[in-house]
Formats: sequence, C-alpha cells, structure tokens
Amino acid sequence: MLVAFAIYPLAGPFSAGIAAVVSLVAYVSDLMELGFRDNLLRRLVRKGMSQNVLAVVRPRGSFFRT
Repeated sequence: MLVAFAIYPLAGPFSAGIAAVVSLVAYVSDLMELGFRDNLLRRLVRKGMSQNVLAVVRPRGSFFRT
C-alpha cells in the first residue's frame, strides 16, 4: 500500500492505474495471508528459519513489600 501511495501522484492517470493494481494485489495478498494461504507477497519476501524459544525469568525480589 505504501508503494501504491508513492506511485499515485507521479504521472497522472497512468500512475493512478498502476497504483490501483498494486494496492489490489496487496489487499488480496493480505486477505490470503490471514487465511493461511499462499500468496504473491509471501513469495517475494525472504524468510528465515525460525525456532521456538522457552525461557523462565526468576524474580529478583518481591513485588509487594510487607
């Protein structure tokens, strides 16, 4: 959407049409992402391997002082 916003005012109706297509692709890709489906933007954005992290932080002192 930010790319479409930047393209819109550049060349009149031509850039407005390109901005409309870019925003439509972004909108549809966003809806597909929310549905956990493959989409165009997912293919364009790099992804790395992730891992789950489990951590326990022990308190240093009591929150409520008596």
